[in-house]
Amino acid sequence: MHTVQQQEYARTWLVRVFINCCKDHLRKRPPTVQIEEHHISEWVIYSDMERLLEHLYLSEQQLVYTKYFQQLKNKEIAELNQIPESAVKSKLHYILKKLRSFAKEKEDWL
Repeated sequence: MHTVQQQEYARTWLVRVFINCCKDHLRKRPPTVQIEEHHISEWVIYSDMERLLEHLYLSEQQLVYTKYFQQLKNKEIAELNQIPESAVKSKLHYILKKLRSFAKEKEDWL
């Protein structure tokens, strides 16, 4: 923390460090074994969403996660990733279009 020169970027810096630690952890973890799905409706929907998200690159998955699961605003995401806000908007648009395309190919999913 003492290396952060401008205090208003401390939160951004901490989140970025956290994201990088998570990436390192994911790279180092052993492969997971898939368990059988239970037929509870919420779990099935979650499983379908997981399968759709698996078609995305890791960077695209992170963008979806920060936007829709962490509910960060585009401006906050742009600061975290050090890219323009317009790039966040266009990437999200592209990712959602890609997810819709995958969902249409597999009509039995959703």
